[in-house]
Amino acid sequence: MVHTEHKEASKKYVKTLKTTKQQHWRSWLERAKDPDIWAVHRLISTPASDGGKARIPALKYRLGEIEKMATTNGEKGAALAKGFFPQKPQTQDIQEDED
Repeated sequence: MVHTEHKEASKKYVKTLKTTKQQHWRSWLERAKDPDIWAVHRLISTPASDGGKARIPALKYRLGEIEKMATTNGEKGAALAKGFFPQKPQTQDIQEDED
């Protein structure tokens, strides 16, 4: 019983969300003026994505005393990995002196 109600409510939510988005888009397009037309073109001509930035900018990082710049994806990945996951510090074995 509860599962059926949940499933129906979920379907109704998804349908309402979809129709609301469509109505908003149509309304915005109908009210679009000359500058907005270019925004519409940009929105519909770009490939679909998750809305995030498509690239990571160049990264500055230090390697010892030297400041470097990571520009390729491989360099950026290595710099981020080194920054987020530094090497484990070496430990010194301390032996207790026996009297």
